[in-house]
Amino acid sequence: MLKLTTGSPKETRALGGIFGQTIRPGTVLFLRGDLGSGKTVFVKGLARALGVTGRIKSPSFGILQSYPAQRGSPRSGGAGKVKRLHHLDLYRLQSGRELAELGFHELLRDQAAVVAVEWPDKARRFLTGNTISVKFSHGKLPHERIIHVA
Repeated sequence: MLKLTTGSPKETRALGGIFGQTIRPGTVLFLRGDLGSGKTVFVKGLARALGVTGRIKSPSFGILQSYPAQRGSPRSGGAGKVKRLHHLDLYRLQSGRELAELGFHELLRDQAAVVAVEWPDKARRFLTGNTISVKFSHGKLPHERIIHVA
């Protein structure tokens, strides 16, 4: 497990950007953490690094936001470019059945996309070898975030 600390939203966004520069298509990110712990800020940096243009919105009320990626990871090891970013927030879902209605299985099979899932506990059974777990927590200082990557 890797432990990282950021001291501001700007640093958390930059960390997401580093992920965006190195992430492979077909990867799923399970983003855990309390409200306001930096999950969406991290995804905004990830999205920018993947070339997503326009405003990146929290999917809290819409549950799913999908964005075309304009460029892929330059370090994808020949695995192809990331063409889409699917950003989900499962906080409001009541059951796994709702995941099926969203087409969650299809999103996970999209080998040209990166899938970022906030509040992923309802999707835990979908963990695969391509899933990276990222846990966000508040640090001691107001904007400090502790981020564990596994």
